[in-house]
Amino acid sequence: LPRVFCLYQKGSFAEARAVVDEALAAPVDPADMAGLMHVRAQLLYKTNEARASAQSYRQILSEVPGAADDPEVVTNATAALVMAGLNAEAVRLVEVSGPQGTYELAYNAACAQVGLGEYSAAD
Repeated sequence: LPRVFCLYQKGSFAEARAVVDEALAAPVDPADMAGLMHVRAQLLYKTNEARASAQSYRQILSEVPGAADDPEVVTNATAALVMAGLNAEAVRLVEVSGPQGTYELAYNAACAQVGLGEYSAAD
């Protein structure tokens, strides 16, 4: 996992994704699974694979205990959903996750509202 984060920070997204995919294909220590899934979803997002990123975040939210309460996961999942054009799903995620208190999430939620044409709700 540390190598993946170093590659990610360096901007070597293709190499980082190859390492993550290889790690996920093998038996994974449960303690590392959530981190690997999250960095994979972010790598997909960074390489403009929005639908795949959104699907990865759906998997994280459904399989990782407490993920829906993690502001970083909810914020990134919302961004991926908006980028994938899944604005209604992004709005629902924000609504069910409750106040997370990050300006990034507020921005992503507003983008989703604009995407739905609900300009007054985006305010």
